[in-house]
Amino acid sequence: MSGGDSVLIAKQTHPTGSHSYPIVILPRKIGSGSFIFSKWDRAFARSGVAWGATTRPLPESSGATRQPTASTGMARRKTLQSGAALITRLWLPLIVAVLIGGGLPALTVGVHAVAAVAGCVLGCWAIATAMEELLRRTGGRRFKLPRQVVGMALAHMGIGVFVIGISLVSGYGGERDAQMAPGQTLSYAGHEFVFNGTRTQRGRNYSSQVGDFTIRRQGKDITHIQPAKRHYDESGALMTESGVNDGVFGDLYVSLGESLEDGAWSVRFYNRPFVRWIWGGGLLALSDALLASATS
Repeated sequence: MSGGDSVLIAKQTHPTGSHSYPIVILPRKIGSGSFIFSKWDRAFARSGVAWGATTRPLPESSGATRQPTASTGMARRKTLQSGAALITRLWLPLIVAVLIGGGLPALTVGVHAVAAVAGCVLGCWAIATAMEELLRRTGGRRFKLPRQVVGMALAHMGIGVFVIGISLVSGYGGERDAQMAPGQTLSYAGHEFVFNGTRTQRGRNYSSQVGDFTIRRQGKDITHIQPAKRHYDESGALMTESGVNDGVFGDLYVSLGESLEDGAWSVRFYNRPFVRWIWGGGLLALSDALLASATS
């Protein structure tokens, strides 16, 4: 070996200061059959100060390889275990999301869009994952969780509901224009619209033509809506008031256009499936901020 003695002896002081003991510093290999002590090693051996358990990485030029420690292997195993646990927790909500998200568009009638179905699946996945988190934390016991946890779950559910509403409105919503005379029936968005005619109605500062429509589904009357066309006396302005049939799974709108011959009218129909889910999702997401403010 080169670099002097084969080993260096240094004095290591016990942490309590009661006694000291020698330690051996081995030389470092720098080439084939060649060993050397660094200046740092020699200075450490001469000083004999209490240095503690100190290690330094070997230079890359020395050709030595760093061996994995037990802590590195343990951290790697924990990472793999946490990743496997996360996948196990997410696969069941994903299956539920695919089933429900793929079935929600069946409740609507309109243009079939793949993007809308994908949006429903993602929204349902967010909702199912949030519910799984709540069930996992409760563990089947009494439902008592911190407000922050409940607020976070509600926020994720709100985002999922919002995404479902946006996806279905943009993918399956639509509108249609038609000319209808009294007694005629039009089929649109899975419903039948029967035009019963119009009547004149006088208000405080306006006069209006009020239409009457019967909405049917599968041969059964659901409701009556009355869109109106108002004419204001002083300004001469015209204002259209739509008739609305609202519901959890969608809204239907009917608006009167221009008056035609023989009592006929131009009519516009709107289909907005799941439009109220947009507002409901926003309110659920807002509940997270309300719970946070109540906690503070």
